[in-house]
Amino acid sequence: MTDTTQPFTPPTAPTRQAIEAVNRSYPGKVTGRLRAALLDMVWKGSRRDDAAKANSMSIHGLREALRKPHVKAFYLAELGVLRESERPKTFHRLCDLRDQDENKNAAVAAAKALEQISDEQMTRPNATVTSPGVIIRVLVPQSPVDTKVMDVTPASAARIIDAE
Repeated sequence: MTDTTQPFTPPTAPTRQAIEAVNRSYPGKVTGRLRAALLDMVWKGSRRDDAAKANSMSIHGLREALRKPHVKAFYLAELGVLRESERPKTFHRLCDLRDQDENKNAAVAAAKALEQISDEQMTRPNATVTSPGVIIRVLVPQSPVDTKVMDVTPASAARIIDAE
């Protein structure tokens, strides 16, 4: 006979799945440990293996996550933000190199780089903006195509019945 005086109490220890689900990204999202590892890679310059270990991930898990399109998109977006935020610093550094007198070759190279940056910005100010539309390309074959036509009409059902 069972004791019914005590109410049922679930076990207090979390399950293995509950432990593994802590700080795990939701499907299609970049959150938790994965997000922290990617941010370490982009903003702190950590190597992939070091970022995985620092955020309690397996190296294999981070490597496989980077193969997923939404993770790669997040990584590239963060990298784009870093690149854009460093552009003014690069521009000022080139100006400093151009204005220095110790290394004339570096000054000339910096001046050329600054001119190239200015030219690129003038020719394509919004390079990341794409215009909507559809492009249709009609390709003409270079060699003539064999135009021999084969008759693949199936035999009529009446002929098949007469043959039997």
